Amino acid sequence: MIKTILLWAAIPIFATFAQICMKLTSLSFGEKTLGISWLFAMSSSPWFWSSIGFDIAGFFCWILVLKNNKISIVFPLTSVSFVAVLIASAVIFNETITMQHYVGTLSLLFGIYLLSKNGKVKK
Repeated sequence: MIKTILLWAAIPIFATFAQICMKLTSLSFGEKTLGISWLFAMSSSPWFWSSIGFDIAGFFCWILVLKNNKISIVFPLTSVSFVAVLIASAVIFNETITMQHYVGTLSLLFGIYLLSKNGKVKK
């Protein structure tokens, strides 16, 4: 059970780190427009490769969680990554969190609660 919970908890963490790295990738090549130079700049960015690494790590955690659990129970729980990315965007990138964000986040968390209320995560 603890292994599954740790794996499940790792999924939004990896997703959040991947999104942060993607944002840093986008910031690292300035005003380049889509084209060969843009592709080269992106593929030479360590943030780009870090984002792929975090996505792959999250993928493997997800596969292991799905192995013994109902997707209808564990998938809604992955929505926690939306909340984590919102918080990270404010802390790391100084993005403004509006009342609409707060209401949406509370709605999302309540929806996660409702969707997973009767389910049980297995060992």
